[in-house]
Amino acid sequence: MQHENGKIIIAPDELQQKILEILMKYGVKQKDAKIVADTIVEAEMRGVKSHGINMLPAYLRRIKDGGINIKVEPTIIKEKDFITLIDANGGFGQVAGEMATKIAIEKARKYSLSWIGVRNSNHCGMLAYYTEKIAHAGLIGIMLVNANPTVAPYGGMEAVLGTNPISVSIPTKNIPIILDMATSSVAKAKIYRAKELNEKINPEWAIDENGYPTDDPSKAINGVLTPLGGPKGFGLAIIVDVIAGILNNSGFSHYVTSVHKDTTKSQNAGLTIISVSLESFLELETYYQKVNELINLIKASKPRPGFDTIYLPGEIEAMNREKAIKKGLEIDENILNAAFESK
Repeated sequence: MQHENGKIIIAPDELQQKILEILMKYGVKQKDAKIVADTIVEAEMRGVKSHGINMLPAYLRRIKDGGINIKVEPTIIKEKDFITLIDANGGFGQVAGEMATKIAIEKARKYSLSWIGVRNSNHCGMLAYYTEKIAHAGLIGIMLVNANPTVAPYGGMEAVLGTNPISVSIPTKNIPIILDMATSSVAKAKIYRAKELNEKINPEWAIDENGYPTDDPSKAINGVLTPLGGPKGFGLAIIVDVIAGILNNSGFSHYVTSVHKDTTKSQNAGLTIISVSLESFLELETYYQKVNELINLIKASKPRPGFDTIYLPGEIEAMNREKAIKKGLEIDENILNAAFESK
C-alpha cells in the first residue's frame, strides 16, 4: 500500500485478501467470503465506489447482529423447466446472487431462456458483477433487485419505493455493453458516501423532510430520494418491486429493510435474473455483426460541445478496471481505515 494525499493506493489482489481475512475472522465460510470480497473489489475496480469497500462495515455489523446469517446456504424451493425460485434464507445476497447467476446460465443454455428468482435476501452488491458474467457466457443478462423505501413516488414526498436497480448486459466480441442503474436519481449508497467524505450532493438527487431539494447528504438521508426522470423512474421502480419482490414472495416497499438499519434481521429483499440465448433468435455471426455495426454508428456520431468521446454503457467502468489492474486502486484513507478497523 502507498499513501498519497489522503488516498491509499492498493493492489486489487491485496484488497481482496484483506477483505477475505476480515470476513473469515467474523466466521464467514471461505467460499462465501471470497464471493463477497470479489463483489466489493470488482465494484472498486469499476469505479462504482458506492458498492465498494465502504459497504464492508455495514455487512460486518449485520453479521454481528444476526441480520446476515452466515451459517445458511441458499436453497432451491421451486423448479420447473427454465424457472427456478431460490430462498437466500437470510444469508449473503452475494452468495444467493452467485448461485442464481450460475443457474441462469445453465438453464438458458438448455432452454434458451431462464428466469431465476431469489427471496429473503440481503444486499447483493453491484448488479453488473452478475450480469457481466452472463454476457461473457454469450447470453443476454437482465437483473432486477428491490430495496428498502428511500424514494418518493413522483409527486410525493414520502419514501415508498426503493432505489430498485436494474442491470442489463449485452454480449459483444469485445467488452459487453453493461447498463447498471438505480431507478432513483442516484443510489442511496452514494448519499452515505458523500456524508462520509463531507461532500455536498446534487440537489436534484433528493428532497429534505419538508419536500425541498437539498445538497446536504445528512438532510437527504433523513429525507427521500427522487425517482430517475420523474414519472419514468417511478414506473420502473414499481415494476422492479413486483418482479423482484412480490413475484418471488419476498419483501416489497416497507417490507424490505435497510442494510444500515434493523440489523438483527434479514433485509427480505428479492432479486430476479433473466438470461436469454442469442442463438435462439439468429446466427451468432449475424448477431455480432449487427451489434458491431450499431456500436460503430454510435461511436462515429458527432459529440456535442463539451464532450470529446461518446462512451457506451459500461465502457468507462471497463477502462477503470484496466487502470486499477495496472496502477492499483485509489481509495480514500478514511473509508479504507473505517472498513479495516471495523474488525
